[in-house]
Amino acid sequence: MVTQRIHQRPVQRVHAHVSSGAVEDTPGPRARVMGARRSGYALALLALMVPAARVWGSVTQWPLNFQAPIQAIWGPGQTWLAFSNNGSTGGSVGIKWDIAASTGTVVAGFPGELSAQYPSAVSGPGLQNIGVSFAGNAGAGRLDTFLGARFYASWYVPEDTFSWIPEWVPFHPPTSGPLSFLDITSDIYTEFTPTLPGGATGSDSDITEIALDVMGLADLELGSGWYQDATLRVEAITGTLAYEHRVSGSGGTVPFTLDSGSALDLPVDLYLSGDWDFRFEDLQLVNTFTTGFDLVLDPYIRIPFYIWDPDPIHLHIWDSPTFALNS
Repeated sequence: MVTQRIHQRPVQRVHAHVSSGAVEDTPGPRARVMGARRSGYALALLALMVPAARVWGSVTQWPLNFQAPIQAIWGPGQTWLAFSNNGSTGGSVGIKWDIAASTGTVVAGFPGELSAQYPSAVSGPGLQNIGVSFAGNAGAGRLDTFLGARFYASWYVPEDTFSWIPEWVPFHPPTSGPLSFLDITSDIYTEFTPTLPGGATGSDSDITEIALDVMGLADLELGSGWYQDATLRVEAITGTLAYEHRVSGSGGTVPFTLDSGSALDLPVDLYLSGDWDFRFEDLQLVNTFTTGFDLVLDPYIRIPFYIWDPDPIHLHIWDSPTFALNS
């Protein structure tokens, strides 16, 4: 289910100096994350022996840009061959159909900011909480799918339908033939504000009407409508907070799962006085994707002495497996 990794890359440091007064943050430049494979964060926090001085409330933010590049919508191990359906209404009067896909892709984006809230300095070594939270960029998330398919339908009536026509008549109406041929293009595009948990659902649809006249002796009609929906569901951001003492090089890691917009407190054991460096590693987006396609056929056939007008035919053509978009 996990699709994206963000590798370690230092981007910001915060320094403090021991003094008898308050300790100030001096943030360095903030690096912009250009893509999921190049994104990364480092943060230098500090646990200094500062007599009777403690400054709280420092917040550092880093842009996240989780991106799922263009990939197939069929699911792991599947191809466009999974999308196909053919059949017939049966009976002496009716239609036959065949539908198959030719291409299907999906692209998604989930940008936002990861924030860390921490004390600028602490009065002594020991357990300290680092607050981690996520806020999505307003309207910047996207889900974009494309599906191409071809639909073919034909009609048929009994072979003796026009047997009453004298043999000397040079032209006899056919009793079967093509009725509809469609190139289907479904393009779903929806924008949303990333949240945890969150995601988006989008859809596309179309209706087509075909009417044919067979030598004035038969009327053929077919209404066809298709509908596709797609859903991206994001459950959490997972990763590891690594911390390292700047002088001794000792430290540790704290794994975390951030599944809401509210801050998650990560306890870290700053057991030595001095400067400590923090960084986020192996950030991943826990997500699932699914899509489905339905077709409705509404046929009508009138021949001499008979009208065939059935209820609309609802066909559930295909559902993808639920799977994670990957990078």
